[in-house]
Amino acid sequence: MKIGYALGRVGDLTKGDWLEVRCSCGHVGIVNPVDLHRESPLTTLEALEPRYRCGKCRRRGRVIVAVLDNR
Repeated sequence: MKIGYALGRVGDLTKGDWLEVRCSCGHVGIVNPVDLHRESPLTTLEALEPRYRCGKCRRRGRVIVAVLDNR
Protein backbone atom coordinates (compact mmCIF):
# COMPACT_ATOMS: atom_id res chain seq x y z
CA MET A 1 0.00 0.00 0.00
CA LYS A 2 1.51 3.30 -1.08
CA ILE A 3 0.60 6.64 0.41
CA GLY A 4 0.90 9.83 -1.63
CA TYR A 5 0.27 13.09 0.18
CA ALA A 6 -1.94 15.81 -1.28
CA LEU A 7 -0.14 16.18 -4.60
CA GLY A 8 -2.85 15.42 -7.10
CA ARG A 9 -6.30 16.39 -8.14
CA VAL A 10 -9.66 14.72 -7.68
CA GLY A 11 -9.65 13.84 -11.40
CA ASP A 12 -6.36 11.93 -10.99
CA LEU A 13 -7.89 9.36 -8.63
CA THR A 14 -8.42 5.95 -10.20
CA LYS A 15 -10.37 2.84 -9.29
CA GLY A 16 -8.87 1.33 -6.16
CA ASP A 17 -7.66 4.62 -4.70
CA TRP A 18 -9.00 5.70 -1.30
CA LEU A 19 -8.41 8.89 0.63
CA GLU A 20 -7.01 8.83 4.13
CA VAL A 21 -8.01 11.86 6.19
CA ARG A 22 -5.71 12.20 9.21
CA CYS A 23 -6.41 14.81 11.90
CA SER A 24 -3.79 16.35 14.16
CA CYS A 25 -5.67 14.86 17.16
CA GLY A 26 -4.73 11.39 15.87
CA HIS A 27 -8.07 10.33 14.38
CA VAL A 28 -7.88 8.69 10.95
CA GLY A 29 -10.78 8.34 8.53
CA ILE A 30 -11.09 6.72 5.11
CA VAL A 31 -13.06 8.32 2.25
CA ASN A 32 -14.17 6.61 -0.94
CA PRO A 33 -13.40 8.89 -3.92
CA VAL A 34 -16.88 8.10 -5.25
CA ASP A 35 -18.11 10.41 -2.48
CA LEU A 36 -16.30 13.29 -4.22
CA HIS A 37 -18.60 13.20 -7.26
CA ARG A 38 -19.71 16.80 -6.61
CA GLU A 39 -16.16 18.13 -6.72
CA SER A 40 -14.59 19.41 -9.90
CA PRO A 41 -11.96 17.06 -11.36
CA LEU A 42 -9.56 20.02 -11.19
CA THR A 43 -9.93 20.43 -7.41
CA THR A 44 -6.65 19.68 -5.68
CA LEU A 45 -6.55 17.33 -2.73
CA GLU A 46 -4.99 20.12 -0.67
CA ALA A 47 -8.08 22.24 -1.33
CA LEU A 48 -10.19 19.52 0.32
CA GLU A 49 -8.31 19.70 3.62
CA PRO A 50 -10.04 22.80 5.08
CA ARG A 51 -13.45 21.32 4.19
CA TYR A 52 -13.16 18.18 6.31
CA ARG A 53 -14.29 18.10 9.93
CA CYS A 54 -12.70 15.53 12.24
CA GLY A 55 -15.11 12.85 13.42
CA LYS A 56 -13.46 12.76 16.84
CA CYS A 57 -12.57 16.32 17.90
CA ARG A 58 -15.09 17.96 15.51
CA ARG A 59 -12.60 20.65 14.46
CA ARG A 60 -12.31 21.75 10.86
CA GLY A 61 -9.10 22.46 8.95
CA ARG A 62 -6.73 20.31 11.02
CA VAL A 63 -6.52 17.36 8.62
CA ILE A 64 -4.14 16.06 5.99
CA VAL A 65 -5.56 14.24 2.98
CA ALA A 66 -3.47 11.39 1.52
CA VAL A 67 -4.15 8.84 -1.22
CA LEU A 68 -4.09 5.17 -0.31
CA ASP A 69 -3.11 3.28 -3.43
CA ASN A 70 -3.84 -0.47 -3.42
CA ARG A 71 -1.88 -1.21 -6.57
